[in-house]
Amino acid sequence: MIMANEYLNSLKKKEADLLNKLGVIQELILEEESNINKNEKEASFQKSTENLPSRNNADMGSTDAEKFLNVLKANQRFMKVKEIAEYLSTVTGESYEDCKRKMTRKTKELQDLGKIIKYMVGKGPLNVYWGSPSWIDNSKNIKPSYMYDKSTLTKTKKNALDDIDL
Repeated sequence: MIMANEYLNSLKKKEADLLNKLGVIQELILEEESNINKNEKEASFQKSTENLPSRNNADMGSTDAEKFLNVLKANQRFMKVKEIAEYLSTVTGESYEDCKRKMTRKTKELQDLGKIIKYMVGKGPLNVYWGSPSWIDNSKNIKPSYMYDKSTLTKTKKNALDDIDL
C-alpha cells in the first residue's frame, strides 16, 4: 500500500511538472504569435508607405475628402480609417489622432456622394473597411486585387476561438 501511494505521488509530481512545462510552452507560443502578427502589421504598413512622397512635395489634396480618396487610390485596396490616418500622418506630419478624427468625419460624406463604400468583416464595428464602389463585384464581394490587408483584421474573442483546432 505504501509503494502504491509513493508511485501515485510520483505520477502526480510528474504530471505537475509536465503541466508546468506545457504552460511555459503555451506562453512561448502566444508570445511568438504576437511577435509574428506585430511584424506582419509593421511590414504591411512599411510596404504601404515605402513609396510615399516626401513631406515637402506631398500633394495628398487640399481637402480632407481629397486626402481620404488619394490614400485609397495610392494603396489600391480597402482600408480601415486607422490605416488611412497612419498613412496620412506619415505623409503630412500631422498627428495620427488628428488624421483619424478628420478621416472618420469624412466617411459619411464620401459614402453619401457614392465615392466610397463600406465593407464590414463580421458583425461588429471593429473590422470596417472603406474602398471604391468599383472595387466590389456583382456579388457584393471585394475583387481580389483590391482586398484589404488581412493582418489588419481585429480578432474578437469569438473568432480567436475559431482559429483553435482540436
